[in-house]
Amino acid sequence: MKLEVNPFRWNQIDIDLFVGRGDLLSDVLKGVKRGDSFAIVGGRRIGKTMFLRKVEDVLAQFALTATSLLTIPVYVNAQQFQVPLELRAFYRAVIQGIVARLTDLRLGGSLEAWFSCSADAERETSLFRDQMVNLTKLLPSYLQLVVLIDEIEPILDTDWGRGFCDNWRQLLHNDPDLSPHLSTVMVGGKEMSRIALDVGSPLSNVLTWKYLTVFDERETTELICKPTGDGVDLQTITRIFDETGGHPFLIQYVMSALAEDDLDKASAGVGHAVERFFDEQVILFRSLWGKLDDSERRVYAFLACQSRAVAAGEVMAAVGRNPTALDTLCQFGIVRYTPATRAYEAAGRMFARWFLYEAKGVPSVSPLSEEVRQSAPAIHGESRSVFLVHGHDIGTRDAVARYLQQLDLAPIILAEQPNRGGTIIEKLEANSTVPFVVVLLTGDDRGVAAKEQKRRVNKLQKRARQNVIFELGYFVAKVGRNRVCTLYASGVEIPSDISGVMFVEYDDGGGWRVELARELSAAGIEVDLNRVVGGGSRPAD
Repeated sequence: MKLEVNPFRWNQIDIDLFVGRGDLLSDVLKGVKRGDSFAIVGGRRIGKTMFLRKVEDVLAQFALTATSLLTIPVYVNAQQFQVPLELRAFYRAVIQGIVARLTDLRLGGSLEAWFSCSADAERETSLFRDQMVNLTKLLPSYLQLVVLIDEIEPILDTDWGRGFCDNWRQLLHNDPDLSPHLSTVMVGGKEMSRIALDVGSPLSNVLTWKYLTVFDERETTELICKPTGDGVDLQTITRIFDETGGHPFLIQYVMSALAEDDLDKASAGVGHAVERFFDEQVILFRSLWGKLDDSERRVYAFLACQSRAVAAGEVMAAVGRNPTALDTLCQFGIVRYTPATRAYEAAGRMFARWFLYEAKGVPSVSPLSEEVRQSAPAIHGESRSVFLVHGHDIGTRDAVARYLQQLDLAPIILAEQPNRGGTIIEKLEANSTVPFVVVLLTGDDRGVAAKEQKRRVNKLQKRARQNVIFELGYFVAKVGRNRVCTLYASGVEIPSDISGVMFVEYDDGGGWRVELARELSAAGIEVDLNRVVGGGSRPAD
């Protein structure tokens, strides 16, 4: 199925794509109608503007039909003001927004000139207050003015930002003539959340604080299926969720790439869409990482290295106590909290992969402290280990292991590692922090599909051991498909539904050595190609 128009415009706000967060939307709408105010905190591209625009749209529609209550939503984006930002510019934008709404409702008329008057710079708040009080007396219905402030950080960063918060609190809470008619919903990122922690901030006490985090799998499914008419299969949706971690922007970016082609081929295109993101938009990850402090980075580094979700106490015991770090990482959309289990985990493979395989080596990324480095696994140049997955063909295993050693790499063979009293899966997890994996598919088993058994009694196909297939899937999820190379013996059945993984035939002529070396090099692992050309032999001392 090919869509006529690509609905996933990840660089635009389209409230038709608003999904999920229904409970939060309902709470905010009910609250502002009765005069409550809200602060919505979330990281970049997590959906703050989309949420605010949805609130605006619903309230505007309500104003067209309601008779006893007139809601006037006014949207103001603080990032769109000229620098340096002046307080009068904010109030002027609010007044202009009110005029536009009244005009839409055919209630403007002669009020427009009155609202357009300029204010004395020293009396902005008092003049604004007087104008709003007069408005409540002029209109025929009970007025509820809802000021929607997008990205409030530029206001907080001004010299008058603290005074604005104090005055805004006065208007919202302590003015008997205006407070019942005025409410606000302001959104922002990490800097805004610090207002809530500032015991000296009077504004924080009159706001109800809410937080945007990543989508769950149901919400991810809704975002994908709503504009495509259920045109994407559940297996592909699950893969997109696993890659993006439910981050709304990442979901839309991946789907935007997939919707350019036939959606029936979406499963095969997910990997290409992810790689395209790393080519075009990885600056988003770098910017996000730059906003984290060292303790938050240390917490993420710990979670990114876990193979399971962990409780907050375990995180704090491992990396030190920071009561707000986990909340911040959830708001940024790179950590997921599951209320049912009260556990945290890194959200999605995309950011985790960027962190594990790029962040420590990208000069433009704020450098990691030594503590953070110790929290993260050794990667790239810091590790020359390659995990070697194998079956019963010991000869092939040893030949590949010797070749890796000749390239100055350290092959990890699970059977040669100490058990330390653990199970096989625990042993696998303990040795799986590697920058690259080689999987050997050798014909150790024979098999045929049950439905074809009668027709192919004498044609059982060569297959790899079940543990090899399991470990192949495990490492594709753990390190990423572009860091797994599968060497298969001639005639061995290739697993289906593993698109994007490199399969190289283990040929007698040794061509596999060159292909494997190329994959290692593409993964950022330094390889001496002279040794490859020479068949892998060491040069004489």
